[in-house]
Amino acid sequence: LEGIKERSYISRKIENIMEVKTMFATKLKEHDEKLLEQGIEQGIEQGKIETTMRMLDESFKIGTISSITGLSMDTIKKLKKSRE
Repeated sequence: LEGIKERSYISRKIENIMEVKTMFATKLKEHDEKLLEQGIEQGIEQGKIETTMRMLDESFKIGTISSITGLSMDTIKKLKKSRE
């Protein structure tokens, strides 16, 4: 009888560990997806900034740059000042 109780106890512990492992794997996957999404967003933003700088170098109007890149005119003005 003791052996059966011990096996039952061990079996429940293994089930709990497997459940925690599954939960951890799910959270890790969600975290990885969020990091990837943030990285993509940062890359897009950096691309907009680089494009803006090139457009400023080519004397594009701030309104035109804003229209094309989606950056605010204030942001573009700040980028322009940082170049001067």
